[in-house]
Amino acid sequence: MSVELFHRWSRNMLQFNKIWWFENEKRIKYLAQCRQLFERYFDQLEYPRFADFPVETDNSSELRDDLNRDLQKLRSILLAVNVNTVGTVQTNHATLMGANLLHYFTILNRHNQRLLRDYLIRAEGIYEGNKKSAFIRTINPLFYLNFLLTWIAHLPITWFADWFGKDLNVVQQSRIGRVISGCVYLITLLSGIATLILTYADRAKIWQMFN
Repeated sequence: MSVELFHRWSRNMLQFNKIWWFENEKRIKYLAQCRQLFERYFDQLEYPRFADFPVETDNSSELRDDLNRDLQKLRSILLAVNVNTVGTVQTNHATLMGANLLHYFTILNRHNQRLLRDYLIRAEGIYEGNKKSAFIRTINPLFYLNFLLTWIAHLPITWFADWFGKDLNVVQQSRIGRVISGCVYLITLLSGIATLILTYADRAKIWQMFN
């Protein structure tokens, strides 16, 4: 059960300042691939003279399937650097203010296409700037200790989400979720420190007995 919960939690997209170098490089490469795919998709669209929206071709339709397949993953990677792809989207029936451009990428006008590309480039830049910090975290043993403590702290939240069928991201971002995780993290950390102190105290007593 704990192994399954660990995999569920680890698949949850971590913030960019909590990942190691290999994950950071993986996200940079993925963002570049997605940006190129979007650019190819937009280039393949046709714009009839009197049409309100671009029209797909056979080539762009195939690219759309590729984009839709990993759209949620892309959105999570962007949110991990606090890049929210919002804009104003015009549909057949309404004007959507603050809409997520990723969800409507098939009907975006040229302005919103450029805006979406700017969002992707911005996210790439943040991850590029995170390279040095990510490398330092990777070679820092305390990073892995913090990772372990964070996982333990999130176990109650993961159990709660699993038991009641709630979305793990929603539960983690809620106030009570943060309080519970913080309390468990603190208790675990203090328990570890207390264990180390008692261990060294016992060793000191044993050393005194033989000297």
